[in-house]
Amino acid sequence: MKKILVILLIFYLAKSHACDICGCGAGSNYIGILPEFHKHIFGLRHRYNSLTSHVGLGGVNTYLTTEEMYRTTEIWGGWNIGKKFRLMAVVPYAFNEIANHGINKSKNGIGDISANAFYQLLNKRNTVLLNKLLVQSFWIGGGIKLPTGEYSPVDKVNTSQNTNLFQPGTASTDFSLNAMYDARIQDVGINISGGYKMNTTNK
Repeated sequence: MKKILVILLIFYLAKSHACDICGCGAGSNYIGILPEFHKHIFGLRHRYNSLTSHVGLGGVNTYLTTEEMYRTTEIWGGWNIGKKFRLMAVVPYAFNEIANHGINKSKNGIGDISANAFYQLLNKRNTVLLNKLLVQSFWIGGGIKLPTGEYSPVDKVNTSQNTNLFQPGTASTDFSLNAMYDARIQDVGINISGGYKMNTTNK
């Protein structure tokens, strides 16, 4: 239990700097750490992202400066087909909020549903370090994101309070390539995942 608390504290204290739109807007995807499952799995998870947009030089607030919050609750699941193939699907529901000088707006709704197929290239178990079990797996795959979420073209005007991020969906069909590697010694492990998303143009 102490190990878990220390790891959670490290992640809580960690600070990151990233692109202010990539992980917040509609269509962003997340694989995450997956448990070992032999047949199928279903779950519910929640993500939260926030950012301050339209900031002036030196971080000074302007009349366009907006506090944005993007919460996404996802129903997700996975199905194994034999020992080498896995299908996964995610159905997101977005809770988007923006605040600009006392004016608050929200836009909620179902997001873009996505599905991915994976193939297992590596599944290895052996003993190391005084008979401790080392488990490794490596999956590669690809997927599709469907334009099921609401998208309002009016919101694409960058000078308005509603930036183009403030959407449950993207109205485009997009494709992705994914890879996941897991390594675990007994109860301690690491997960590395990467993805490349190819966006198409919406109407």
